[in-house]
Amino acid sequence: MLDDKGMPALRIVKGGARPGDLHAVDGLSGATLTSNGVQHSFDFWMGKLGFGPFLQKVREGELNNG
Repeated sequence: MLDDKGMPALRIVKGGARPGDLHAVDGLSGATLTSNGVQHSFDFWMGKLGFGPFLQKVREGELNNG
């Protein structure tokens, strides 16, 4: 879901994702507005203004259950 720099990498692709593209998801025909909304929502919540900083701390082991 994230690239090597920790940025959102998931993409919705019109016409279908290429085999082997780990970050691409097939878009739905006739659902352009919905697909755009899902893409923007994912980018926001997984990015710097959403859960991105928290997820980075989890990956770096800075957070624990104590």
